[in-house]
Amino acid sequence: MRLATLATLATLCSAPLVAEEAPRAKVQLFGERTTFHKSPVLFVVEGGQTYTTEDQPKDQTSWGLRLSLGIDDAATWNVELAVRAKKKSPLTYSGPVSPTLTADFTQQGLEYGWWGPGLSYALKLGPAVSLSAGLDLRIERFTAFMPAGVVVEEGYSETTIYDRPWARAALTFTIPVSARVKPQIGVEGSVALTRKKVKTYSDTQYVDAEDMRRGLAPRTAFSFFAGITF
Repeated sequence: MRLATLATLATLCSAPLVAEEAPRAKVQLFGERTTFHKSPVLFVVEGGQTYTTEDQPKDQTSWGLRLSLGIDDAATWNVELAVRAKKKSPLTYSGPVSPTLTADFTQQGLEYGWWGPGLSYALKLGPAVSLSAGLDLRIERFTAFMPAGVVVEEGYSETTIYDRPWARAALTFTIPVSARVKPQIGVEGSVALTRKKVKTYSDTQYVDAEDMRRGLAPRTAFSFFAGITF
């Protein structure tokens, strides 16, 4: 009887320890390819007619870091925090903006980066493969750089902050090195759920610089990541 009682107590005491062994924290390093939206950057009125010029920055490749913590024991639901490093790329349009005017926007650049919290849900497809869906609130930072002599002699820059929800989905492959520490690799795609539409020109409404920068905001991103759970 005494041996049975001791065995029962040992089992009850060890249960929390076993539960704690399940990995719930995750650190991921990712490389992100970002595609920007084409949007109006200049309106020219000539001969009573309005001519609209659209442009977009070149695609960017940057790196980022994502931290994740499982809410439940199986880490099915996770709270996350991610940051994507700033990267600068030039605009791409050079050519006519009206029948008599031309412009070259390739000397102008847009710097982009973001950070923000997120929530994700992971569905196991097998012992080493999982599919996850998530939602981020990304605080995106856009800085537009104008070259010297365009507006002012020395050149200048302006920054806009844009908060948007992003939906994302990822396929993750886990390498079972040990029960506690498990390296992971995977791919992820994400899409912005909202986008700013630039107001069209009128006699009483000029293009707002903030609207222009938000109009160029990226619409999609694709990334590869590698990390570890513990």
